[in-house]
Amino acid sequence: MIIRSVSVHAPNIRAGRCRRKVVGLGRVPEPDTRFGHACVVRLADGRVVVCADSQYGVYRVDAHDGEWLGTSEDPRWVPVDGFAWTPLPDGRTVLASANEEGITRMDASTGIWYEPGEDETCTTIWDVTAVRLPDGRALFVGAGHDRKVYRWDAATGQAVNQPLSGHPISVKAVTSTTRADGIPVIISGCEAGQIRRWNAVTGEPVGGPLDGSIQNVSQLAVLRTVDRDILVGLDMAGGEMHRWDAQTGTPIGTAITIPPWSVLIDVYTDPRGVPTALVDVGDAGDAPAGVHRWRLDTGTPIDGRLPDTVSAVYHDGTRTIMVLLGPGPTLTTTPV
Repeated sequence: MIIRSVSVHAPNIRAGRCRRKVVGLGRVPEPDTRFGHACVVRLADGRVVVCADSQYGVYRVDAHDGEWLGTSEDPRWVPVDGFAWTPLPDGRTVLASANEEGITRMDASTGIWYEPGEDETCTTIWDVTAVRLPDGRALFVGAGHDRKVYRWDAATGQAVNQPLSGHPISVKAVTSTTRADGIPVIISGCEAGQIRRWNAVTGEPVGGPLDGSIQNVSQLAVLRTVDRDILVGLDMAGGEMHRWDAQTGTPIGTAITIPPWSVLIDVYTDPRGVPTALVDVGDAGDAPAGVHRWRLDTGTPIDGRLPDTVSAVYHDGTRTIMVLLGPGPTLTTTPV
């Protein structure tokens, strides 16, 4: 299984983004810790660990018993723009962060960050996702400020072939889907509103840019449903959420209007089978501030506001679970 940050690709666990300052290993959160985004990671031994960003560091906490596993020492003190994770054949589970210098990889079991190599410090990377190739290798894929899409071997951090070129301006978001023949497809979006698809094995473009009226791609996510893979693109400044069939590139319905500067937390299928977008709504617009939901099949809002502290969603095998990171600091998990 491979997952990202929302930007989100597997059916069982979802992810998020972060910003941090480094402190020592083994520390429980300080009383004034303010959490940002969260990334939910499933380790090889079955444990589910929440990796949460803060002004002090990236904290890890066991999602089942709430035990704080400490902060993670990062070899570089830089802001982080996205998370992705993937299991490796050797039993490790590797987390990657996107940041202003490239990417940084961490052993998600131990919380120890690997020293970045030359290939990983290429340019500002605004977002990161993970894909698995048919030969079993796992890649991290990054959205480059220099208009390129980068690929790295998730186990070593070494670059995989040349960056993918075609966007006219800074690439801000990446996600992925998998074709019926098992070939993974990278999906990237830029500030000009252009969304492109790429064969993750060969790096060749898959068709042309997607049709649609999105003006600026801020976030991308893919939700796999029984019927199709739904690609979600968020334009934060424009206050719109767009949808496409991720396989065919065909638009789904019209844009969903949301308050400007809202943030897509996650996409998931709820217990009734409804494809859902979980959105943190800002103070602007008609909807009250807080976490709201929209149906991705019909584009209609779902009644009921969720707690403001919802940071991620994952599936534990039988239930869909919300992760709530609150003041104190506290971590709570509760069924959707």
